[in-house]
Amino acid sequence: MASTSAAAVTACALGMTVATGLRVELSHLLLWAAGICVLFALQAFYTFYRREPFIADSLGTLAVTGCSLTMLGVLALAGLAVNAPLIDGALIRADEMIGLDARTIVAFVSRVPALHHPLVFAYHASFKVLIFVPLILILMRRADAAWRFCAMIALAGFACALIAIPFPAIGAFAGLQLAEDVVSQLPEGAGLYHLATFDAFRSGTTKHVRLSELNGVITFPSFHAAFACVTAHVFMSLRILPVRLLRLSILIWTAIVMVSTIVIGGHYFVDVFAGVALFAVVVSITRTRKPSPDLSMPLRALNPAT
Repeated sequence: MASTSAAAVTACALGMTVATGLRVELSHLLLWAAGICVLFALQAFYTFYRREPFIADSLGTLAVTGCSLTMLGVLALAGLAVNAPLIDGALIRADEMIGLDARTIVAFVSRVPALHHPLVFAYHASFKVLIFVPLILILMRRADAAWRFCAMIALAGFACALIAIPFPAIGAFAGLQLAEDVVSQLPEGAGLYHLATFDAFRSGTTKHVRLSELNGVITFPSFHAAFACVTAHVFMSLRILPVRLLRLSILIWTAIVMVSTIVIGGHYFVDVFAGVALFAVVVSITRTRKPSPDLSMPLRALNPAT
């Protein structure tokens, strides 16, 4: 499922760039494609010719995850070029209906400088660790969990990117018009770092996509929230002692990422909830099923006592 999902994301991303008139920087695309092909070729070599499951799974999951994340970035930018009407007003009303306001948490964090660096680190690191999670799972001798993780990341990201195409939002900082004195006390770029890219692709002033300069531009649903939940779920579902001892740390890390999504990423609360909801759907889709017993087996084999 992981490879199929990555292929679907790639096809949709490249198709969207053509449909919207965007052009992926050719040199970047060729280098990226060459790297992915080398990884898949090496995986095939260590799978069929020189059987080394650890190396094969490591290379394969790296290729699938790298392919998925890169193409999700391309799809997100191509989605902006559609220039659909912004839905910030609806997101603001949704937050009001559930009794939550991004202004409150942003204003609080702005007054506590000690929280700034941890939140910035959590926001950016939560995306980067996605590359290393499969390798950690393989080292734990859970290649099945590593491949499921790759599939969940591809599916969750694909859903976020597709939903954002008809339902784009500029983000809470701009949508709520947060006070300048509050924003100025936060780390540089917090909540606003994506605006230049967002405006450039929506207005059509930028037609070139550079794979080395992909930015997070999706507000609803939240990529970070969905991916943080996927990462926590995969580790929390492992019933081995080292992970069981770290469960509290995993939950704390996930909570910090969720807060950073609002304060550093500039999301509404409903964006986070939507990301969590997508995660729940992906879990149900990728849930592994226990194999059913072989009904053709002789009854005596099932009941040796007879």
